[in-house]
Amino acid sequence: MIARALQEEAAGAEVIAEMDRQLQEIEAVLAQQTGRPPVGLLVSQMTSYGGKNSMFDTVCTKARVTNGIAMVGLSNGEKLTKELVVKADPDFFMVSAPKKDDRYGSQKFKDEFLQDPAYQGMKGLKNIVAIPNRYLYTNSQNCVYAIKGIANYAYGSIFDLSEEHLIKGY
Repeated sequence: MIARALQEEAAGAEVIAEMDRQLQEIEAVLAQQTGRPPVGLLVSQMTSYGGKNSMFDTVCTKARVTNGIAMVGLSNGEKLTKELVVKADPDFFMVSAPKKDDRYGSQKFKDEFLQDPAYQGMKGLKNIVAIPNRYLYTNSQNCVYAIKGIANYAYGSIFDLSEEHLIKGY
């Protein structure tokens, strides 16, 4: 729709074709992963973000990662409680990567969350992954990189996300 509004239908078709190609690549690579998908739980100051049917949930599903927030039954917009974090018992916690400008106190929030006595002893505390916000809060054609990025954090470096492999214009 955006391409049509800008009278750039050919460019829009290219973007969609490239997204489809990358989604097929992701599916083929992740089909080789065996065992149960790991459970990841997002630690976010937006405590009602990431539930069932959200873009984050879709990205996790495509990355073959079980979204712990959706797994415990929360829909997007519902608040994640301590009890539900414990119920999810994630294999890893996803936190946003540190930023130079932390004007919203995100590092303090993450530290307090992960040091909460209710969570001590959870297996996920041994595997905390710092993920760039562009992968956690995506809602554009860049979602293919979010899928690859989260899959890399869950399974190791199975997708090349070096600059020369990123699509121009994305």
